[in-house]
Amino acid sequence: YEQKLADQNAAIDGVAADASHDQRPFAVVIENQIDSRPQSGLSQADIVYEALAEGGITRFLAVFQSQDVKSIGPVRSARTYFNDWAQELAATYVHVGGNSDALYYLSKGIPGVSNADQFYNGDYFTRISSRPAPHNVYTSTDMLRKLAARQGFSMQKSYDDYLFKDDQPAGAAAQAKSISIDFSEPAYAVQWKYDQQSNTYQRYQAGSAAIDAGNGKDIYAKNVIVQRVANWPVASDTLLSISMGTRTGGNAQIFMDGNETDGTWKLVNGRTKFFDQSGNEIKFDRGQFWIEIVPPGNDVTVK
Repeated sequence: YEQKLADQNAAIDGVAADASHDQRPFAVVIENQIDSRPQSGLSQADIVYEALAEGGITRFLAVFQSQDVKSIGPVRSARTYFNDWAQELAATYVHVGGNSDALYYLSKGIPGVSNADQFYNGDYFTRISSRPAPHNVYTSTDMLRKLAARQGFSMQKSYDDYLFKDDQPAGAAAQAKSISIDFSEPAYAVQWKYDQQSNTYQRYQAGSAAIDAGNGKDIYAKNVIVQRVANWPVASDTLLSISMGTRTGGNAQIFMDGNETDGTWKLVNGRTKFFDQSGNEIKFDRGQFWIEIVPPGNDVTVK
């Protein structure tokens, strides 16, 4: 059955896709400072990584493949760990500059990654007048496809797929109805609440439902993963930048169907894979992923 599914056109999130939406993904750095909210495009991303940047602020790497998205942003600068996750997906990596170490590695060339830096591709981004710089750079999947064509970037996908299964909703028996993540201060507190009807988790930020400004919709995930990843300061950087142990493996909590599976993560064939406590690779529900990159010491409360 899994083999049959793999032979069909399926996007990175396991949902059936036509050939034009079964191509190389775009991985876009999107900011999450308070004045960047609400962001555009997050409800239509196939995968969103949420990770700390500097000073307790979180930032997103949003992966777009299976949908046409009219507005994506605000696009912000690269970090080394976003470089790493873009490399896992052999993505076209979309950002506005970066900090010194991220740009250093990009300048050397990262295998599998095409570098779509706004600094050198400004025609494919717009600055909106309703927000001040630097919180106002936006793009779209249409613009990014044009950028890729202009630069001669491959559109062939090349990544190791997750395993997928059919939904098995717990319904009223759900054991994980609420997931609360303490990244830093209350403005960056995240909560996911299980919605029995749709068998998804709805995102809340700083106590309010998160909204996608691009389409006015709430944000839901079929699969929420808390991936424990250590970080440490970058010694040479005056901006309080951090590095992350994206390759080391560690603990993980996987939420889907209203329940929690405790397990681990490790790099397999160049991609982060998730395993239960018996060592079996996790099979996910088809649909949007949010991967919450949480330091080992931070509180995650499940109710």
